[in-house]
Amino acid sequence: MSASTALQQALRLRDQPDLLTGLQRAPLPPEMTALIRTATDDGTSTPTERAAAAAFLQQVCLHAGADARRCLGLRADDDLTTARTHHRLLIRWLHPDRNPDDQVLAERVNSAWTALKHPPPSPPALPEAGMPPQGQARSRFPVFLGLLLAGALLLLAVSLLPEAPVYVAPTDKPTAASATVEALPAAAWPAPIIRPTKTRPAPPPVASRAAPAATVAAPEKKPIVPAARQNHAPPSTLKTATAMPLPKPVPVAAPVPEAISAEEAEALLQQYQAHYSAGNLAG
Repeated sequence: MSASTALQQALRLRDQPDLLTGLQRAPLPPEMTALIRTATDDGTSTPTERAAAAAFLQQVCLHAGADARRCLGLRADDDLTTARTHHRLLIRWLHPDRNPDDQVLAERVNSAWTALKHPPPSPPALPEAGMPPQGQARSRFPVFLGLLLAGALLLLAVSLLPEAPVYVAPTDKPTAASATVEALPAAAWPAPIIRPTKTRPAPPPVASRAAPAATVAAPEKKPIVPAARQNHAPPSTLKTATAMPLPKPVPVAAPVPEAISAEEAEALLQQYQAHYSAGNLAG
């Protein structure tokens, strides 16, 4: 396209005002910088071109509801340097000293430049499904809650299990075994086991070790003789004491317990059956 494309659309808009709605929705034409320079009266354009350029900028770029880039006359491929140039040219054109009636348009240009120069921070990227945001630890509360519920269910299942009886209390009703034992005659009962009573044997008499005065003589006190002289002493000078034999202990027979009668055996057996039925193991 030629450099006069934007200016040609401005001239067409002056002749055909019904094109305004389509031009407000369509992308901006190229060479918008040249169109802005024409509106600022740089001395190289005619009054008709300056009026058409100013009307195009006011109606297509600076209308109410236009975004920041459109207010500055920027296309999709223009950078921040171009935005700075357009802002400087538009403010010179809309300065209150030159156009006091276009103060609202000047405020829109300044607001658009501020928005482009200081863009708002971009929102953080959404995390993937099932992944915690970056820099944020995964919460462990669901895991703790699941373990707590599992423990509660386990305790409930254990409490519902049937309890095994530890001890069965004896009943007053006689059992078949006890009835059979009571029905037997006394002669058929087994003989009681009689264990001998352990008695401690009497100590044997201690014989007196005192020798008769006539048999054993009192030892004489002899002077202490060195070992060297004792070896050479004559055997006649050494006296030996006569040892007395100890008496042998007399064995004492253990007492033999007397046998009990059948009546006593029957009484003992009945006591045993009563203690056994009552669960009295100590008895």
